[in-house]
Amino acid sequence: MCRIHRPLLTLTLTCVCIPLFAVYKLEPFEGPMTGQTEVQIHGEDFSNGNIKVTFTDGKNTENVSGKYHTPTLLTCKSPDWLKVHILHTFSKGLSMMLPRH
Repeated sequence: MCRIHRPLLTLTLTCVCIPLFAVYKLEPFEGPMTGQTEVQIHGEDFSNGNIKVTFTDGKNTENVSGKYHTPTLLTCKSPDWLKVHILHTFSKGLSMMLPRH
């Protein structure tokens, strides 16, 4: 008896997104947890338009609006991480949201 084995072919398609810009440096590199620090983003090939900057602490993310200055400079204000943490904790039902003084 002769069996013909067909090779198993698996094809996985993924989207590879190549950024059309590059970021080289952030100034300042760190700031207060309360946010509102003016952050300069240095790089190349930035374009004017609807600029969104994403900040993350590894668990939470916060998107803020950015401002275009030149093809090599964007700015934005850092988010208030105390507010983000309180809202995130409250949404998980783990604590109460308390007003800050």
